[in-house]
Amino acid sequence: MLELIYGILKGRYVYKDGEERLYITDSQYVKMSYTSSGQQETVWLFNIMLHLMVNHTKAYIILEEPEAHLYPQSQKSMVKLLALFFNQSCGVMLTMHSPYILGALNNLIYAAHLSGNKDFEEGVAEKVDPLYWVKEPKAWFLADGEMKSCQDYKRRLWGAVRLYC
Repeated sequence: MLELIYGILKGRYVYKDGEERLYITDSQYVKMSYTSSGQQETVWLFNIMLHLMVNHTKAYIILEEPEAHLYPQSQKSMVKLLALFFNQSCGVMLTMHSPYILGALNNLIYAAHLSGNKDFEEGVAEKVDPLYWVKEPKAWFLADGEMKSCQDYKRRLWGAVRLYC
């Protein structure tokens, strides 16, 4: 989890001497107030998720556009981080607009689906770490004031405006 967080933040978050810092190296840092909006908007989430996971606390989080202000590679890492959290028996509800988030999530869902087939399980595990597999997701979209499923069970795809795992 820390590797994913460091990769998204491009540094290590530290609270020291009364200020929040993002350490780029062991001795060089930037005050959090001077970091990018993506870094500032995600650091609080990472702190909460890390605290909950370290303490084995079950929780349910609702996130609106966690991909906001993040580059595509960081969005992919965010999905892995959320999958880790979900796989610790925690609930996650996302609203999103990013095709990167949706694509990365679909890959983790599909990997979990293929893992159920003994012929594919080993090959899938080589490509996608089982820590990130997302099993039994639910996905909906809102239309005319109603929630409707947007899961394609035949092709195992989840095209969602709102996603609940």
